[in-house]
Amino acid sequence: AAFLGLLTVYQSREATRFGDGRFARNMRPHFHAVIAAAEPGTINTEVDPDDLLDMLVGTVLYKAFLEPLTFRAGAPDRTADLLDLMLRPAK
Repeated sequence: AAFLGLLTVYQSREATRFGDGRFARNMRPHFHAVIAAAEPGTINTEVDPDDLLDMLVGTVLYKAFLEPLTFRAGAPDRTADLLDLMLRPAK
């Protein structure tokens, strides 16, 4: 029930991006630093760090609030494997 309320508030605001609020000021610069510190060749440089962070936040919200209600409740390993595939450098 709380998730639906959060989604309603999120969609009703004019500025619906995380980039406009407290989250961006606190988390994004640190996340960018982590990505920048990765060893060369270990992360696909074509992946936008902001898109990646948005996807990670969305994944956590889905795993916490929605997945338990579905028939597809899967292991965290599957999510980690999908993230790994996305971040692998292109060959």
